[in-house]
Amino acid sequence: MSIIIPISIPIKRLKQSITSASSSFKVNNIKSWKKDSNGVFIDLAASDFGTRAFGAFRNDTGTILEIFEYDTATIASASITILKRGLDFSGNPNTEVTAYKFDWQNGTSVLFGTDIPQLLSIMRLIPAVIALTDAVTIATDASLGNVFTVVLAGNRTLGAPTNATNGQTIVYRIRQDATGSRTLAYNAIFRFGATVSSPTLSTTAAKTDYLTFRYNSTDTLWDCVNVVLGY
Repeated sequence: MSIIIPISIPIKRLKQSITSASSSFKVNNIKSWKKDSNGVFIDLAASDFGTRAFGAFRNDTGTILEIFEYDTATIASASITILKRGLDFSGNPNTEVTAYKFDWQNGTSVLFGTDIPQLLSIMRLIPAVIALTDAVTIATDASLGNVFTVVLAGNRTLGAPTNATNGQTIVYRIRQDATGSRTLAYNAIFRFGATVSSPTLSTTAAKTDYLTFRYNSTDTLWDCVNVVLGY
């Protein structure tokens, strides 16, 4: 679920100070490492990024950092629009944390798609295994990881995941408890096709099943793309 595009961009500097509440900022230049046919560095453009792009404000000693998401359509503007500020350092691209939003002085380093943001992009490729809470309806925050585990202590329903990203793939690792024979129903947001039907879980105690879904934002559905039963 890589969101950050790992493009290398020269470090920029704030052209004017901003506060923790500011929703835009200016940098000293928007030049990239790329050159035109005359050997002149060219400006960055929205096409250099994906549909979502991230950066960071950082002090010169590297002791204070704020990660932000910005509007790529404004990259060529004199003022760049901030969409989210103070993003969680876990790599969650959707959660703003007030305590991580700071005032920044003129001349502060601004990193676009490199250093910390690029590192987080790589980290997003590493499977994050999240233990879900067993409940009558099992809840999933899709932004927290891509592998979700749960031990069924009764007959359950898999609830609709929140904070989904188009094209995101998640795997459920579902284990029967010591009693076994637990069943699993599915929220209507889960769609099963002709070749991958709605699975009936293994009934043996302590057996594990794997269900893989991919989010389709056009249809607002999680399509089942793989089922492996009986580990």
